[in-house]
Amino acid sequence: MISSSSILLHCCCGPCATASIGRFVQLGYKVVPYFFNPNIEPADERKRRLDAFLAVCQSKMLTPIVEDDPDYSHKRGLDRCFSCYSIRLEKTKLAAQKIGLEFFSTSLLISPYQKHELIRQAGSGFEGFVYEDLRPFYKDSQQQAKELGIYRQKYCACLESLEESKWLAKRKSEMKRQKSGPTEEWIPRWLVK
Repeated sequence: MISSSSILLHCCCGPCATASIGRFVQLGYKVVPYFFNPNIEPADERKRRLDAFLAVCQSKMLTPIVEDDPDYSHKRGLDRCFSCYSIRLEKTKLAAQKIGLEFFSTSLLISPYQKHELIRQAGSGFEGFVYEDLRPFYKDSQQQAKELGIYRQKYCACLESLEESKWLAKRKSEMKRQKSGPTEEWIPRWLVK
């Protein structure tokens, strides 16, 4: 049994884990890193992210818990993000209970590219969820990832987010060539957070 000041921290990837772990340590928690991300596609991408996560845990001398159970049957479409957040947070809550921890949170809260309010909403449905706005530590997380030389992904996790990322990069490139900044109509509604 781990002490009551411990927290199970769901980690979506290595870069987001870096400063998220540090912040929860600053808040007085003993962090237990947890990797459960069945949404990451394709399989080689999941391996790269898992390897980066494990490298972070090793650098911080933490023993992680890994549940690597790919499942591509998750919800698709516009409400896929809330469903994805809920699945991962529920599994994290259950894993925390299994090892005797009262508290849990997620490194997803560090990324300015995630749908922050949906994460907060999904987490608030579970007792023991610790909400902490980690976005101010995002740049630090990226710097730590660079220093560790770990993989830094360019999309959230599912194939739909990969396509969105490619589309967005293409649009940014087009706008740069035109030497004009993006306008409100340039950004599709489904990408607005």
